[in-house]
Amino acid sequence: MLGRSPLKICPVCGQRYREGDVCPRDNVHLRELPPDPMSGKILKGRYRLEDQIGVGGMGAIYRATNVSNGRTVAVKVLQQALVESDEHVARFRQEADLLSRIMHPNVVSLLDYGQEGDTIFMIMEHLTGHTLDAVVPPGGFDLDTALALMEEVCAGVGAAHQAGLIHRDLKPENIFFARQADGRSVVKVIDFGLARPVYAHEQPAGELTMRGRVVGSAGYVAPEHITGGRDFTPVSDVYALGAVLFHLLTGRVPYSGEDNVAIMTSQLKQGPPPLGLPPGTPGLMLEGVIHRAMNRNPSLRYQSTDDMIKGMRFVVHKAGQLGKSRTDNNTLAISDVTIQLQAPRNTPPPEAPPEEAKLAPAMVPAGPVVRARPAGGARAAPAPAAQRAAPNAAAAVAAAVTAKGRAVHPVVLGTVCMVLGAVLYAGAQEIYERVKDSGSEDRMDAGTGDDGGERKTRVPRRRRR
Repeated sequence: MLGRSPLKICPVCGQRYREGDVCPRDNVHLRELPPDPMSGKILKGRYRLEDQIGVGGMGAIYRATNVSNGRTVAVKVLQQALVESDEHVARFRQEADLLSRIMHPNVVSLLDYGQEGDTIFMIMEHLTGHTLDAVVPPGGFDLDTALALMEEVCAGVGAAHQAGLIHRDLKPENIFFARQADGRSVVKVIDFGLARPVYAHEQPAGELTMRGRVVGSAGYVAPEHITGGRDFTPVSDVYALGAVLFHLLTGRVPYSGEDNVAIMTSQLKQGPPPLGLPPGTPGLMLEGVIHRAMNRNPSLRYQSTDDMIKGMRFVVHKAGQLGKSRTDNNTLAISDVTIQLQAPRNTPPPEAPPEEAKLAPAMVPAGPVVRARPAGGARAAPAPAAQRAAPNAAAAVAAAVTAKGRAVHPVVLGTVCMVLGAVLYAGAQEIYERVKDSGSEDRMDAGTGDDGGERKTRVPRRRRR
């Protein structure tokens, strides 16, 4: 530790440096930090704390070295002032417990947890790179970049939901572009300090939800949690994801105001604002996706991160814009960070999002109609010609419309097919009734009644095959 330069911090971006006097990103003079008493301390006999690299709501984060193998890790230490608070200690331990459930490349990994004396800490993977708010350009990313990044963010949040927890504080500051050893980078969801289990029975005694306070960040917390009275669910995170996508495409936050109260008031009174991008900007096509994710009614939002991914892919692929602004199939250059995509540019057409799948009628493929033979070996009567022709007619309509090169909305096409099917079915029923009446002529058979008089009985005439 001797001979090392003092740690310095940029007053603008908060980045810390050992060398130099000027921040290379903001071009402002660095400020020297006082010596940290935790620096040099060894935890669990092998994790040596080096420099403080960040400060969170409940503690500081240090870069540390595992002296047994030389691996660099990150150590989050609970603030000394909060160690005496049973609530904050329980919340810190809950964060470690919940984070240990997730094993996903788009979520920061927990390696260890412990307590030594009055020092409570968790060991996590060390991330090198920048948070989202530090790299988004003033005018936002292009469509392909925003879509690729958003898919990775949704994948990480979806993994947390599957593991049984809700993040509750998704925002650009809690999304990290981590540079890997090979020079590429991956998106990581970080800071699960406000996370909680999906199911209430897993919540520790005392309900760690900070009663009387809004949990989350202004502009990103769902409106139903501003007024209280609703529990957090996965769709609460979906609302925040819509706000993050807004930031990716525009370079600005969805709502603005003098303070957090003004921002939250805007969230309650009005829906998400328009993107405000120039006409013809490809990113405008995702405005509908954002508005649905940020709907003030939770039941009208995407009900999962997978649904939101499908919605984004469907809209972009339908407009034929996928891959037009991307220069490489596997990577995206963002500032000094290179993002490795999870999927190549030329992917198969995505499936319709849930709302489209529910509205579109089932299309019966053209071909012979196979029916089960009734008991006794009798051959089933063939279906009327009009009914057999309905699937072929529907397929013909679809082929005729799309053959002209015009894109048809699935709901419109489904409505046309349903109307056509109803007309054909009505015609088939009418034909069937006429044939039935003409083949059911009655004949009169004479007989003798109980009073000895003549009795006439109607006997249906057997139809000829």
